Amino acid sequence: MEKNYFELLDNTTDWFWEVNKEGRFTYSNKIVKEILGYEVEEILEISPFDLMDSHTKDTLQKLFDETLKTKKKVYNLSHKAIKKDGNSVFLELNALPIIVDDEVEGFRGISRNITQRVKQDIQKRFDFLSRILDYIPIPIFYKDKNGLYLGVNKAWNDMTGFTKEEILNKSVFDIAPKKIAQIYHEQDQKVFELEENPQIYEAEVYNKKQDKRYKVVFNKSAFFDKEGNLSGLIGTIIDKSDFTKLEEEKKENERLLIQHAKISAIGDMFENITHQWRQPLSLITTLTTGLIINEEHDLLEKDSLLESLEQINSTAQDLSKSLDFFRDYYSEDKSKLLTPLNSVIDKALEGIIQSFDGIKVEFVKNIENIEIYCFKQELLQIILSIFNNSIDQFKSEKIENGLIKIDIYKKDNYAIIQILDNGKGMDESLIKKVCLPYFSTKNKQKGAGLSLYMNRKIINEYMDGEFLLFNETWEYKEKTYKGICAKIMLPL
Repeated sequence: MEKNYFELLDNTTDWFWEVNKEGRFTYSNKIVKEILGYEVEEILEISPFDLMDSHTKDTLQKLFDETLKTKKKVYNLSHKAIKKDGNSVFLELNALPIIVDDEVEGFRGISRNITQRVKQDIQKRFDFLSRILDYIPIPIFYKDKNGLYLGVNKAWNDMTGFTKEEILNKSVFDIAPKKIAQIYHEQDQKVFELEENPQIYEAEVYNKKQDKRYKVVFNKSAFFDKEGNLSGLIGTIIDKSDFTKLEEEKKENERLLIQHAKISAIGDMFENITHQWRQPLSLITTLTTGLIINEEHDLLEKDSLLESLEQINSTAQDLSKSLDFFRDYYSEDKSKLLTPLNSVIDKALEGIIQSFDGIKVEFVKNIENIEIYCFKQELLQIILSIFNNSIDQFKSEKIENGLIKIDIYKKDNYAIIQILDNGKGMDESLIKKVCLPYFSTKNKQKGAGLSLYMNRKIINEYMDGEFLLFNETWEYKEKTYKGICAKIMLPL
């Protein structure tokens, strides 16, 4: 019966084995030759730990130690085993302790070759990953540590003109002209040696089928196995013309934002003009009506006529100045001009609303005589928008006596324009957002959420300066106020 039992074990496709508590094989059936390449006599001379990588050794040692203490009946482990010829095979191990007189004397187990199943599973995962990568519009490639291609995505195929089948297990010298391939190879070596990891550099990609060269940016990074050993590199290629397209799209979006901001500002300006013109037009209407009535009743006197005409002329001149301001405000002159900053402030004060709906606004000026080269009209728009934001804040907070303090001075090679108000400030969570596009604390009819965004953009990007907005507590005539501080820093 025992002989038949061992004959049965020798004819199974699974590896049956036993080890003692010192970790040495004491029995193996003959299938070990087919699975691992060892004869039975050879396997009895070694330990299970001799067949495993360091990670699996640690796992198995913990299981053995745990079983010796707890006498756990069964445990399972899937692992990679090293064959006699140095190649690897994946095994699924099921084991239980051999217990004699309530003591663990060793282990008895079955190991099944699951290499084919693991390969199929890996292939399924690889196929799934490949399909995912094919949906990514950026060319992607990955190589082993010898520089041979393991895989590429469809975008890479389109850029190079090679199919996946043509490139797998090939090197850069198989796909690119020699000079370009040498650059790729040298850069790959820097990644493999971890001299540059990650790595970014500019180069060319040549598509032979299209006879076309792409100026590109390579991004590469090494990848490692679970034990920390270098396995290869993965990289992406970005067509530099894409950068140009993105830059053009960015400029177009900026142009639209500026146009939108300007349209919004035109609306504010028409509101300003409406307020400024209402009283003068009413005065002109009153004077002309009086002249007509006096003429009809033959009561018109020369002195009265001259006085009325002078008032009409003076009022018309004021209206003309408003139009001049409007024309200057929207001038298309985009050149930097040497500009006295006090003149910009004075011009902005001409353009703000003269009627503040019952609110008194006092402007406090502390201005040094400073001239800088700047885009005068853009700076004027920014100053005016700051003034109007302060006035809107006064209305919102029902502040009847508004204060706007204007300081202009030099500091660290910068001309500083600082505008403070007493509008009680803003919640800190909001003040971080108000310079974002389309964010506004006003209702939709009152604000488009672009003025502060454009202020910062114009100052920071076009004038090489800095636009800051923050809450500030300040003093004036022995009184303390809290409000918003808009600070513009322009290089001298």
